[in-house]
Amino acid sequence: NLPPMPWLLGTSKKSAILAAENGLAYAFGQFMSDQEGAAIIEQYRNHFIPRNQNDVPQVIVTVTAICAETSEKAEDVALSSLVWGLQRKRGEGQQGVPSIQEAKDYLQREDKPLLEEMKNSMIIGNPQQVKKRIEELQEKYNANEIMIVTITHSPADKIQSYKLIAEEFGLAK
Repeated sequence: NLPPMPWLLGTSKKSAILAAENGLAYAFGQFMSDQEGAAIIEQYRNHFIPRNQNDVPQVIVTVTAICAETSEKAEDVALSSLVWGLQRKRGEGQQGVPSIQEAKDYLQREDKPLLEEMKNSMIIGNPQQVKKRIEELQEKYNANEIMIVTITHSPADKIQSYKLIAEEFGLAK
């Protein structure tokens, strides 16, 4: 039996350096960060102190990804997550992730540029677009792994998103 490998989840240079100085693997939570991840991960790699002789820096990048059959459908599905994120930033959203229609209604009275800025930290699209963006992200961060977080109102949309991504990467059974 192998002992469990501890990882430190963080979103800042402070957490990256803490992981590095303690010889821990680092999971960068891009899905919950407003900071530039490449510089944070570089800081982690530059400060890494191995605990054991063969230890090397290990990086997971965690990103929000929403995939659907078409990019238009993916954009619609993503609205729930985006609006919920906006609501939480404003101290709202206690009722949970809104439906797509509730999100569209909410957006009638909201700041669209802020929403577009939030979308930049997410991967949204059809299977080919999502795969391309995930591969670009992996290369940009030189990550050992990519972890996907998919927040949707509908469990069926979440399952479908994971299924489409798995199929596009050839991981589906």
